[in-house]
Amino acid sequence: MTKFKLWPQKGALDGAACLDARCDQRELILSNEDLIQVLASSSQADRIFDSLLPEAYRKISSRQWTVAEVAKRVAQWLERDHSDKKIIDIGSGVGKFCILLGLQSRLQIYGIEQRKGLYLISEQLRGANLLTRIKFLHGNMIDLSWKDYDIYYLYNPFQEHVVNNGWSRIDGEIGFHACLFGKYTDEIYRQLIWAEKGKILITFHGYGGIVPSAWKVVQQTTINGGELCMWEKMV
Repeated sequence: MTKFKLWPQKGALDGAACLDARCDQRELILSNEDLIQVLASSSQADRIFDSLLPEAYRKISSRQWTVAEVAKRVAQWLERDHSDKKIIDIGSGVGKFCILLGLQSRLQIYGIEQRKGLYLISEQLRGANLLTRIKFLHGNMIDLSWKDYDIYYLYNPFQEHVVNNGWSRIDGEIGFHACLFGKYTDEIYRQLIWAEKGKILITFHGYGGIVPSAWKVVQQTTINGGELCMWEKMV
């Protein structure tokens, strides 16, 4: 039986507030039968996961964090040949991709998030549900040791630095600047250049930069209008 924490259903709370003892947390318990149904239906998985979040984040989840169908497809792509590998989600937010992927695969899953509020939410969800193959890191991907991971996942994590149309930015916890967009996408490019042969890159809606020519697309599909690609470093 899988047990989830259900976050307060009223009020726009940040991640730190949700960890406060004053929060009225209730439990949502999914039986094995319920879990099978959720994993069989991506729309149900999106609804169930989003219901666990503070209201402010539920409202933006569909555009800020990976939809369940992507996690399901990535699990299918990786399970046969890469099930013993380490994958890291760059900009893991509330942990949605990592948690849904963890429920559908045997991968060792990591996420790194610089917003402390989002990191705290993802870490509490992970801990409350005893998801031992998932680990969340609080920090900036600039400081990440990329060589420690076999698979990189990027869901256009830096767009909010160059687009401000009223919905592209999650919150005001971090500063935004076009220079940061350039700094971060340049760092991704460098890491892809330095990556060893056989490393895997998965992008959904790209990452804001180009993928070096040594990487080749080995799987590709379109989900909700966004291009999902799996790349492999060939040389």
